[in-house]
Parts: sequence; C-alpha cells; structure tokens
Amino acid sequence: MCSVCREGELTPRTDATLSCPKCDSHYTCRGNQPDLRPEFAWHPDTALKKAKPDIELPAIELDDTERWQNAIKLFLRRSPKLYRFLVYTIGTAYYGGISSQRFVDKLGSDALVLSVGAGVLRLKGKRVIHLDYEPYAALEVVGDAHALPFADNTFDGVVCETLLEHVLEPERVIAEMERILKPGGQIYILMPFLFAFHAAPNDFSRLTHRGLAHRMKAFNIKTLRPFSGPASALNNILVDFFALVCSLGSRRLYRLFSIAFLPIFAPIKYLDILLNHHPEACRIASIFLCIAKKKEVEKKEVILQQEGLS
Repeated sequence: MCSVCREGELTPRTDATLSCPKCDSHYTCRGNQPDLRPEFAWHPDTALKKAKPDIELPAIELDDTERWQNAIKLFLRRSPKLYRFLVYTIGTAYYGGISSQRFVDKLGSDALVLSVGAGVLRLKGKRVIHLDYEPYAALEVVGDAHALPFADNTFDGVVCETLLEHVLEPERVIAEMERILKPGGQIYILMPFLFAFHAAPNDFSRLTHRGLAHRMKAFNIKTLRPFSGPASALNNILVDFFALVCSLGSRRLYRLFSIAFLPIFAPIKYLDILLNHHPEACRIASIFLCIAKKKEVEKKEVILQQEGLS
C-alpha cells in the first residue's frame, strides 16, 4: 500500500520501480526489497503536498562522537550474529523479560507479524515481515514507522524493540502500529527509561512506565514491567561516567574509554536477575517491556456499522 496517500495499491513499472495510481507516488526497489519511505516519494509537480503526512525531519547535525558511534554500529551490523552476541555479553543492558521471539511464537505459526525498526534482528516465523528505515540486507520492506505502508487491520502482531526513542513522533508511530493491527491483535514494545544517549542514527526521547502506559491508552495492557532493570541502568551510567572522568576533556579518549569500560562493568547488569522482580524496580529501570492488545470493537457498534446506523 502507498505510504503517502494510504489508499493506492502499488503497481510495478517497466523501469523496475513501483507507483501508486491514486496519488502518482513513485518508489524505488533494491532487488525484491521495495523502498516505501514517504520522503522518497515526494514529487512537487503533483498533488502530493496535500496527501503526504505532515512529517518534517529537521536537519540535525551529528557531532563527531555520534557519527563515530553510528559508524561502529553500522560496521558491526554487517555481521548480525556478532553484533547480537556483543549486545548480549558486553552491552550495558540485561535482557530479562519475555523475548520478542517468544512473543511471536506464542501468537502461533499462522499469525502475520510485523517487526518495526527491525535493524539486523530477524525473527523466526513463516509470516514475519521485517521493516526498517535503513535499507539493511534481508529486510522485506524499507519504510518509515511514521507512515507504515500497510492497510488497516492487517497484522496479528507487531514487534517494536527499542525504536520509539529514535523517532521524532513516538505517538504517531504508536498510532500507526495500532492502525495496522487487527482488533484483538497484540503488540510488543521495548522502551528505554534510564539509558544513555545513543544515536542510531539519532536519539530523541525516554519514557517512564507511566508515560508509556499513557501513550498505550488505545490498547489493553497485559504486561508493563522492567525488561532491563536497575542494575542495567547503573551499568549504563557507570560506563559513561568513568569514560568522562578518565578522558580528561578529550572526546577521542572518551570514545576509547566508552568501549574499554563495557566489558569491565558488564557483570553488574546480571544483578537484574534478582532486581527485575523487585516491586519498586520500575523507579530506576533501564528498559521497559510492554505487551498490549488492541481493543476490540464492541459487538453493538459492529452491528450498527453493518446496518449503516452509526
């Protein structure tokens, strides 16, 4: 579906691109991977100005450290298994909740699932679609989470792991995920709270458990708890704190120490095996897990709609 007008079904063109018959948007393809980012479907000589979502991406200049961090991540992501291994072993967060793979498995083999902001993570399942804004290899779709290129009520499940802090308008992204979910469909979200700034490619926000619950008011929340708890938050702060202290004002030394201290402080995060279960762990948790269910339409309302009375 076109991510600009949200109405047209895309059709292939002779030049190996896709076009929308409704608004004349054009999309490129890389092999079998369609690029459905709305910014790349902008044509001033058409009526798209009225149809395009009102998303204005500011020109934010990254500093040298942010560019360096992104370069390191992009390099490591060329080897997804190595990248995931490093994240789990010397990364600052302990992953102590229900995994996204377990969430997908519980939905059943016939469930159609979308992984939004998938990056290099690949979930197992015969009906899992992976989407990201960056054109990583093996993605089924390249697209913008602010304007998902799918019809309403399409998916049985949605996975959104540590993406919301990287988007300009998290409320819009949550609304988009709610739109494409079927009534009764489930969503899996990981959202940082106490976590250091990490540009990938940028970093905009954090949410407390109350803040996340408020933004999920269109859903019935089944689980909202620490995924990475207080020990992970402490680990995260210690790595950056000692990198700052030991670098003596030098950005180059800071970058060096921010990597060197990762394996030194990493064992601290495993205290979350115990701390995640503390009833007050949410106050200083590092990452929250939210599993929620899209509210189903009342039967009475469905009947009225069918009869044309609503």
